[in-house]
Amino acid sequence: MGDLTASSRPAGVRARAQMAIAAVRRWLAPRGGSGSAANGVSEVRYGAAFEQVAIGLAEVALDGRMLRVNRYLCERLGYTADELRSRNVLDLTHPDDLEETRSYLREAPTWEKAYRREKRYLRKDGTCLWTQLTACVVQPPDAGPKFFIAVIEDLSERKRLEAQLLHAQKLEAVGQLAGGVAHDFSNLIGAIMGYAQLVERSLAIEDPRRADVAEIRRAGQRAASLIHQLLTFARRQETQPQLADPNLLLRNVERLVTRVLGSDVRLDWNLAAGLPAIRVDAGQFEQVILNLAINARDAMPEGGTLTVETSVVDVDRGHISRHQGARLGPHVVVTVSDTGTGMAPDVLARVFEPFFTTKGPDKGTGLGLAICYGIVKQAGGNVWVYSEPGRGTTFRLYFPAIREPVGDAPPVEADEELPRGDETILVVEDDPQMRELAARVLVDCGYAVRAVSSAEAALRDWETPRRPDLLLTDLVMPGMNGFRLARDLRARCPELPVLCMTGQSDRVARRRREEGLFPLLPKPFTALALARAVRACLDRQALPDPLIGDGL
Repeated sequence: MGDLTASSRPAGVRARAQMAIAAVRRWLAPRGGSGSAANGVSEVRYGAAFEQVAIGLAEVALDGRMLRVNRYLCERLGYTADELRSRNVLDLTHPDDLEETRSYLREAPTWEKAYRREKRYLRKDGTCLWTQLTACVVQPPDAGPKFFIAVIEDLSERKRLEAQLLHAQKLEAVGQLAGGVAHDFSNLIGAIMGYAQLVERSLAIEDPRRADVAEIRRAGQRAASLIHQLLTFARRQETQPQLADPNLLLRNVERLVTRVLGSDVRLDWNLAAGLPAIRVDAGQFEQVILNLAINARDAMPEGGTLTVETSVVDVDRGHISRHQGARLGPHVVVTVSDTGTGMAPDVLARVFEPFFTTKGPDKGTGLGLAICYGIVKQAGGNVWVYSEPGRGTTFRLYFPAIREPVGDAPPVEADEELPRGDETILVVEDDPQMRELAARVLVDCGYAVRAVSSAEAALRDWETPRRPDLLLTDLVMPGMNGFRLARDLRARCPELPVLCMTGQSDRVARRRREEGLFPLLPKPFTALALARAVRACLDRQALPDPLIGDGL
């Protein structure tokens, strides 16, 4: 993070600091005319500048006693002038800066130039005020005792911007990490899901171990969903809004919410029957509910109740007049209420601001509610929140109601027959587990499979007498990548069907598909998704868009 130097600060702040220092110099400068009269005029000018300048000024005795303070400094510290004059500068200093402050008070008589440091003061309410302190020792014209002139610049805004920049850099790092590891994680999770599914299929319906293996597979599916959410959060994944039953979405996330809340918070569900559908990205919807649950848990440190309700309301013009951004018409409302500490009006007014948080520095980024707000707005909805100190908080999420039937839930894969064939398939995958899994599934489906670990090996295989009927290749591999391999083999055999596997983000994959015209199978995928995609390519049929592994 770049240092915010004095030259990068607003010109107005620098001008005010220069004005204050100039006022001191004018007051100290010798003037012509009768001595007392000239000094009186100088004092009037100095006093006016001292009091009116929009920067903190103080006269401080060499032992630290506050002698004179201006109005701006009083406002920043929350004290009256009389209260400050009755205190020593050490009384106002943050504990972490006390030793340095004592040191410069001891060394002040030997100073030859101004002292300049960042310094933390304590406001009257106990909060910290970051400042830029510039102090110099002054000998008054009347040969009175020396004292400090302290110019105290409020750095609150600068520190806030620095914190935002740091958060933004952290988010960028998260995005880079997400994009970098998504491919590897997709391979690992794909192997877990795939082999669990193979074992599940091999067990009889009545075998008690079947339920355990099904839990492993479902855990893999949830892990795949978390990767999707991470990439979405990092803006490396395109959203996939679909018609959905809001009650079903809530039930799907119920277990995660229960674990987030812990044992001392009770979770109450009050879901209205027969709700219309909403159009939303399921992963993002889960993210909203989880974020609200986490905030509610933090607001109930001694336990309480979190209530989740659904209903249908018809938003009329009266509602719109009271809630900016609302839209006319029927809406599904998801209400999330807690019995926690609640929020004061000033906090409530900023609750959706990015980076705003009332939590400690290690307990929150200030992004959770801002993300929730953005997700609901992106879905065409609106968010309303009500809270009072000591009376809990209620969030109402408004989603436009859609009177269309929601598609049937996908069948249980473990019991569905996989599409079969007898063609020859060349599998190119550098990850050994995914290569073995893909080969195993396709062999079980009746195909002849030749599996290799690199594009170079695939090119050598192509020279064998038995040419493959389909190329199934990973995109990201050392050396030649999957797209280059596919283009090379297509140049030799224009009719060769190609199916590319990818653990990359949707946005990157979609762009590459548009450029390369090859269908994509996103990782992690299930056995059914792989078998369907291979069969569709061999039969020259289009794959669904976007094709996401069935059952995820």
